[in-house]
Amino acid sequence: MISAIVLAAGLSKRMELGNKLLLEKNKITIIENTIRGVKASKIDEIIVVLGKDSAIFKKKINDKTIVYVINRNYSNGISTSIKKGLEKVNKKSIATIICLGDMPSIKTSTYDKIIDTFYNSQNKNIIPYFKSIQGNPVLFNKVYFEKLKEIKGDKGAKFLIEKHSKDFLKLQVTDQYILKDIDNAAQYYGYLDNE
Repeated sequence: MISAIVLAAGLSKRMELGNKLLLEKNKITIIENTIRGVKASKIDEIIVVLGKDSAIFKKKINDKTIVYVINRNYSNGISTSIKKGLEKVNKKSIATIICLGDMPSIKTSTYDKIIDTFYNSQNKNIIPYFKSIQGNPVLFNKVYFEKLKEIKGDKGAKFLIEKHSKDFLKLQVTDQYILKDIDNAAQYYGYLDNE
């Protein structure tokens, strides 16, 4: 069993148009599109970490199969959301993919490739790369859950990955969207233009 933690508790500080995850494309919010891509994959369980506007998110997502968790400390950085999500991961889960809520264009086949590679590599941690550039989401083996619970601040798991780089398998993918998050209005308008 593999879980996905979708991080959706950020402050959207750089977005001039409001909470970025609630912005829409064809009447579907960014967070909904992100979750759809994950849900269509071989993931067995989805945990969505919410913070600001959590009631609005739940209403928009409206999916009873998803596990929701509220991070009241979301203003203290992404690490607090990762730790909150890990608290809800099913005990049977052997790995978790940490997904950013503002990356709605990642292909379902990319999630599947990460999962398949994990199973075929004796359960290694997996980082996707597009043209030699590191992207998201990152898959962590269950062995790493305790290390993830020790991270602090807004660096997320970056420092952990750098420190233990030999434990991570670099997976080359053809999906450029593993590099594209939506932080500001220009990136949002670019997302609207992509078909």
